[in-house]
Order: sequence, then structure tokens, then C-alpha cells
Amino acid sequence: MKRGVMIGAGVALAAASAGVVIPSMRALATAHGGGAAVTGALVAAHVLGGIGGAALGPRLARRHGARRLVAAAFAASCAITAALALAPGVAALIVGRALDGACHLLGVTALLAAGVTGEPAQRARTAGWLGMVLVLGVGAGIGAGGAVPASAALLVAAALTAAALVCAVPALDDAVPPARHAAVRARDVVAPPALIAAGERFVFGLLSVTMPFAMTARRTGMILGCFMLASVVVMPWARRAAQRGSARQLACRAATVLAAALALAGVDGVLAGPAALAWAIVGGAAAGGLYASTLALVAAHERVDDRLAAMAAVHAAGNAGHALGALGAGAALTLVAPHVVVAFAGAGVVSLGVAAAARQLRPPPVLARATLRP
Repeated sequence: MKRGVMIGAGVALAAASAGVVIPSMRALATAHGGGAAVTGALVAAHVLGGIGGAALGPRLARRHGARRLVAAAFAASCAITAALALAPGVAALIVGRALDGACHLLGVTALLAAGVTGEPAQRARTAGWLGMVLVLGVGAGIGAGGAVPASAALLVAAALTAAALVCAVPALDDAVPPARHAAVRARDVVAPPALIAAGERFVFGLLSVTMPFAMTARRTGMILGCFMLASVVVMPWARRAAQRGSARQLACRAATVLAAALALAGVDGVLAGPAALAWAIVGGAAAGGLYASTLALVAAHERVDDRLAAMAAVHAAGNAGHALGALGAGAALTLVAPHVVVAFAGAGVVSLGVAAAARQLRPPPVLARATLRP
């Protein structure tokens, strides 16, 4: 029990450290002479770096063990984030954000994989709770980031990462997972949850860049915080729904609701008006259902090496979607209004991503049984 609490606290603090800087990205870009494109690049650099970190996770964990890997990754992330407060220009900020993203997500991925252990039912519960903690941590970080001065956001993020290191590392051991089972095809392990995660994170990349240009930093923190909180609230129900039915069915239904919410955001004034909170609750609940479906797929694998590979794929693909959303939004904002960017790009990518994942998850057709003639 104590081990689980420490790992959960580490996940929450690490997630909050990533969220707390999001509302300040526009101010940081503006302070160095940049606009929408630079804001998108700063968000995308962090998540693009995370793709490399997540991809290296399984190999480094098999070589060094989770404890050493998490300790080294979080220590490096803390140092890099603190140093970024003194970055001399945009190029240094972008490079530093990419390096920090690699270290940060490497540590988070290894920490989550180390925490999901036990029998199948226990793994499903643990994965669900850790997923809730992760989303809640990001949401709390975003909410706090709306009230933190932009000049202090990076230092606050570094402090939160240091706290995550102190909480999580003592709960881990140096056990090294075995080599991945050759008989299990990589596509069957990683593709379905990775595709779903890519679509869901693409939406968040869009929102994290477009909202600061449609509203104040405080309102951005409030709306995105409600979005993440709604995701957390719905995840226990979504996890149970996935266990009773199927992860594919849950993903398809959640994607339908999220795509509809994003299409509604195309109505001028929805994101900036009083309906934005209701919109954030509905959209966040649908996003939470998508994330719960990926965790159910990850926890279903019996072998620890397959769970590690699937967890790494979820975060790498999720970061790729996040980066595409942020970069696309940064470029599109120079041409069209924020609500148009969210509506058309978000709804389209979510629908396509989950449709592709559902195709991967569809069971093989049952051959008709031959009838014997008398």
C-alpha cells in the first residue's frame, strides 16, 4: 500500500510539472519576440522530445532497471527545466524543452510501467488509478499555472519534478524485466492503444495552443483544468465499462462524443463564452474514456515486457499526436480563428485515429462451419 501511494504521488507531481508551464507558453514566446508559431513550437518541442524518451524506455529499463532509470530521468529533467529559466533566446528554449521532454516522459513511462503489476484484475485497477492520477496531476498543474507568473513557471515545474523524484524512487527496486517475448507481434501489442492515444493527445495539443490566443492565461487554465478534471471523474466508470464490454467499444463511443464536442467548438463564441465550462466537461469526459481504453489494453498483457512496450508506445504516439496538434495549431492560427482550428482538425483526427485503432482491434472473422450432406 505504501509503495503504491509513493508511486502515485510521484506520477501526480511529475504530471503537474508538465502542466504548470502550459498557460505560460505564450508569455514565454512573446518575451523572446515570438508569436503563435513559436508558442506551438515550444509546446511541440517538449512532446516531440518525449517520443524519443518513451521509445528508449523499454531498452533502458531492461538494461538498468526502473529505479535507476526514473532517478536519472527526473534528475535530468529537473536540472534542464531550471536552466531554461535563464535561456538566452527562442532557439535555446526550444532545444531545452525537447531535452526536458525526453527525460521527463522517459521517467514517467518507466514509473507507470513499474507500478502496474499483479493479477489481471489488479493490473486493470492499478492502471486505471494511475491514469487518473496522471490526468489529475496535469489538470492541477494547468490550473496552478494560470495563477503562476510566467517568469516563475519553469522554476515551479523544476521543483515539482524534484519532489516527484523524492517520492517515487524509494518505492522502486532494481529488478530488470526480461527480454520481450519474440512470439508476440509488436503490432498486436502496441498499435491499438498507440493509435487511440495519438488521436486523444492531438486534441490536447490543439487546445493548449489555441486557447491562449482565444482567452486569458487564467481562463485558459480554468477551462483546460475543467477538461482534465472531467477526464479524471469519468475514468473509473470508463474502466469498469471496458472490463464489462470491450475497449474497442468504449473507444468508439468516447471518440464519437469528443468529435461532436470539437465540431460544436466550431460555433463562434463557444470557447470564449459562458458555455465553455460545459463544453470542457463533456469533451474532457470523452477524452477520459479514450484514455481509459488505452490503459485497459495495456493492462491486459500478461508479460511485464509487453506491458512496458505498450506503455511506451502509448506515450510515444500520444506525444506525436500532441506535437502535431500544437504545431498545426500554431501554423493555422496565422490564417484562421481558433474555434475553426479546434473544430475541423480535432474532430477529423480523433475520428480517423480511433477508426484505425478499432480496425486493429476487430476480431478475425469466424469461418462458416461446413455442412455435411446426408
